[in-house]
Amino acid sequence: MSLYYSCCEKLPRTPVKFHYIFNLRDLSRVYEGLLLCTKDKVQEKHQLIRLWRNECIRVFADRLINEQDKNMVINEIIGDLIKKNFKDV
Repeated sequence: MSLYYSCCEKLPRTPVKFHYIFNLRDLSRVYEGLLLCTKDKVQEKHQLIRLWRNECIRVFADRLINEQDKNMVINEIIGDLIKKNFKDV
């Protein structure tokens, strides 16, 4: 939820970025990608975190139009969430 709220707050919809619309369906796409993974592919905690990160990038960052916005989502928002919530990995 923090990722969703951060994207909504930091990436507002503008006339140039009219497709920057984030909704809860985006979160369901992230969870769907996580649930499609099989047990033999993810056996350790860091593998699940990496899968979550990749799904978030696929859902949220792939629709962004410039590198500045992509870097903000990937490095600042997602990176900070991983550092904050998964300190032991």
